[in-house]
Amino acid sequence: MGRDGAEGSAPQLQAHAGSKRLRFTDAERRLLAEIGRPLGRARLVEMASLARPETILRWYRQQVAAKYDGTAARSGPGRRRSPSDTVEQVVAMARDNPSWGCTRLRGALENVGLTLGRSTIQRILKAHGIEPAPTRGGTMPWKTFLKAHWGPAAADFFSVEVLTVGGLVRNLVLFVIALKTRRVHGPAK
Repeated sequence: MGRDGAEGSAPQLQAHAGSKRLRFTDAERRLLAEIGRPLGRARLVEMASLARPETILRWYRQQVAAKYDGTAARSGPGRRRSPSDTVEQVVAMARDNPSWGCTRLRGALENVGLTLGRSTIQRILKAHGIEPAPTRGGTMPWKTFLKAHWGPAAADFFSVEVLTVGGLVRNLVLFVIALKTRRVHGPAK
């Protein structure tokens, strides 16, 4: 191309190749495109003998397009789905801890090595019919409450100060309530 006495090398290459078309490697195409682009089409018409000027400029355009092409980084159409075991973990944590919001669930999941965004957690909960935390924590169905507290009885012990004729007296009170019937049982008489 005019440097280092290489002007005669192009006709020699073409004579050596004969009627065959010259094949360039990717590295050679890149080099010709990088050298040919700054020269412009008019100068390439005068100088280029290994490839047509249109071809060299096309190689440059392809090189620029490949630089900004992100198709190789894409895994496929749409958003990447969360694995099913991760979804099950989120749903189980949300059901076991009804007062936890998306941020608290996110922190707990990070503690076990799962990194999810708040919106992903929100989407998973919505898909499984689980309401947001303030609603979930504040409205426990009566049936769930009874099942959690169902047992034969509950007991409490406290003291009461009573003013009597003899002065201030402390009475200790123990009572037992049967949860099923809501009956309070006092001391036997």
